[in-house]
Amino acid sequence: MSDVPLFLSRRWLAGRKSLPRARGPWALDSGGFTELSTYGRWTLTPVDYAAEVRRYAGEIGNLAWAAAMD
Repeated sequence: MSDVPLFLSRRWLAGRKSLPRARGPWALDSGGFTELSTYGRWTLTPVDYAAEVRRYAGEIGNLAWAAAMD
């Protein structure tokens, strides 16, 4: 990842077996707009999203904040 603060979509990270390590702060976008416009509904539960956020925070590190499922 970059030294520059990033705003990444969970859709870009979802399904990856290995994740990069952050060198700087970053924020997680829920991907809600794309999810709802593509499928017309959420394809994951709030519990699953929370589990993904915990995984990304632990494995990538330096997570500044995560957007709510909007």
